[in-house]
Amino acid sequence: MEEEVTELLGLGMPASLMIDDPFRVFEEMKFHRNMPPNVFTYNSLLYALSMSGRWNEVCRILKEMHDQKIIIRRRTFNILINALCKQGKMKEAETADFIMVHILEYGYRDINAYTSLIEGYCLNGELNRAMSTLESMEKPHFPKVKPTLHIYNILLDRFFSLDDTNFWSYKRDLDSMYARAGWEIEENSVTRYIWYRERMGKPSDEKYSVYMLCLMDHCDKYEVDAALNLFYFMDGKELNSNIDV
Repeated sequence: MEEEVTELLGLGMPASLMIDDPFRVFEEMKFHRNMPPNVFTYNSLLYALSMSGRWNEVCRILKEMHDQKIIIRRRTFNILINALCKQGKMKEAETADFIMVHILEYGYRDINAYTSLIEGYCLNGELNRAMSTLESMEKPHFPKVKPTLHIYNILLDRFFSLDDTNFWSYKRDLDSMYARAGWEIEENSVTRYIWYRERMGKPSDEKYSVYMLCLMDHCDKYEVDAALNLFYFMDGKELNSNIDV
């Protein structure tokens, strides 16, 4: 029965969907069914409340967990950090992260916390802070946390809003960090970038040089099909008259 109630309160529920109904179930568990909520039930409720921005109630639930001597684990903090980041509350997210890592002596973030913080900084336009958070993953941790393709794509999507010079500078740093972590990014982000710029109709004074860099990148990696596809694409743009192509 308790598992069914926890599922009803659960993480798959849209944050704005009938939040008062789960509260009634929660209260019934405590006072009428002799079913003390466990950490999983509290986490489910915290997720719904935090994604709805009901932070006063989040604080009340956290205090209740403390009073009931329920250990607030990393999963609980990841829920709060993720919700805060999605709502642009980065100072509050950093505070929650500091408590999790330093005060509770967990000693490290897991991949979920890193992903939430990086995505939050990107949403806030704080690209340098996002990159420095990624760079901090290179420091010794136990267990070791490796960056993921999902984080790579979050950052890459943010790079798309930059001009060509900054795009290549940030992308070079990003690829270097992933190479040091032993990650090989198989998806050809360079071609993805070209098509994105064309679809969005963003002009570029350095369009020809960008295409050349992409073409050389494909050739250096022996990506013949990709190089030919780009070659024909450039031909349609009347950019193939130069002998270097």
